Amino acid sequence: MMLKEIKIGVVTMSDRASAGVYEDISGKAIIETLNSYIKNEWTQVYRLIADERTKIEETLIELSDKEKCCLIVTTGGTGPALRDVTPEATEAVCDKMMPGFGELMRQVSLKYVLPPYYQGKLQALEEIVLSSICPESLVLLKNV
Repeated sequence: MMLKEIKIGVVTMSDRASAGVYEDISGKAIIETLNSYIKNEWTQVYRLIADERTKIEETLIELSDKEKCCLIVTTGGTGPALRDVTPEATEAVCDKMMPGFGELMRQVSLKYVLPPYYQGKLQALEEIVLSSICPESLVLLKNV
């Protein structure tokens, strides 16, 4: 069986990183983690955007419908602040929700509750990514 192209979107939602105030560490760490665990050839489609609901929704739709990503991994915008709207924007554009994954990621991340100056700590990020994505997800999402 011939595998289709594996294209994975990685989206970081951060007002400050998208404005160039600081570097996006978490998005790059997600890509590095995926590179170390995915053995097949794959293409990354990376976006760094402000934490704005309309922009998040547009970006997720673009990566799914236009870029044809079989998986989209997001980081940022999940805190308690009013501007943290990633979950709401994601739910607004998803055809299929996977109940429990959000809670699983939060449970893992609680082991690494860090002050803001430690954002993007690679060990925490790697465990969160790997606990929520399994190789079978790539096949199930778009028959890759």
